[in-house]
Amino acid sequence: MKKSFLRVAFVACLPCFAMGLAVVTTTPAVAAEKQKLPPVSKSVIKLIEAANKASEAKDWPTVLAKAKEAQAVPDLTDYDKYLVDRFMGVAYISLNDHANGKVYLASVVKNPATPVEDRKHLIGPAVIGTNGPQTIAGSDVRIFEVRLKQELAAEIPHVVPPPRPHGRILPLRKLSSLKEEILA
Repeated sequence: MKKSFLRVAFVACLPCFAMGLAVVTTTPAVAAEKQKLPPVSKSVIKLIEAANKASEAKDWPTVLAKAKEAQAVPDLTDYDKYLVDRFMGVAYISLNDHANGKVYLASVVKNPATPVEDRKHLIGPAVIGTNGPQTIAGSDVRIFEVRLKQELAAEIPHVVPPPRPHGRILPLRKLSSLKEEILA
């Protein structure tokens, strides 16, 4: 009785599972159709292609030269500006000029034509903010001098931590997963 009930329940769930699988497998295709990239303007396509070839060869000075030529072309679309700024940002970062690289990558993130996937990857690691009187950029260091009234301040004594243990044995019981045994 129980086996037949389980079989019926399993067979009843199969269509739902198949429909769910179909939805999951078609979602990326639908998302790719929604995010169609606009064409590059004819006035800058050769410069963009040259910058791309130089980028693949890691010839960063040539990438900068071609991107600057493309930047000087009048009437660039937002997508053209995205491509030029992205090439310039990556080239500057690769040449260890992080100040200029951050400026161009920040404009890539702010550009409305930037593809969603690029925006996700650039917001965290590349665009970490700018320094100013009221803000501190990520990975920057500031030293502060703080003055307190003596009656409110208390000095915390320095505590020396105990030395790390050496020569201890960790018994492993099952050893099905070393990570689980260590963390258990």
